[in-house]
Amino acid sequence: MILIADRQALSNAKIQDRRNQAREAKLASLNDTDKRDYVTYLFILGIAQMTYGVSGSTNKAQEMTRSEFQSYLKNAGTEKSELQKMLDFFDQERGAGTP
Repeated sequence: MILIADRQALSNAKIQDRRNQAREAKLASLNDTDKRDYVTYLFILGIAQMTYGVSGSTNKAQEMTRSEFQSYLKNAGTEKSELQKMLDFFDQERGAGTP
């Protein structure tokens, strides 16, 4: 039983490391305006994940689905253009293999 938990913890650490590397590469490739928008996205995503993580979502916070994130953005009153920008970043991260 402990081995399964250890493997899961190692797997989660590797996923987090890949996610961090991909985010750092993304930040390095952006101009100042896009960089600010991406950092805003990461901040909003973190808040959304914490909210869903404590509100009893069936997913772990880090496994937030696109529809959950979209719902969070809409409930937060995000403007349509900003909402689409945040969803685009979400899709790019998931499409690039960043969980």
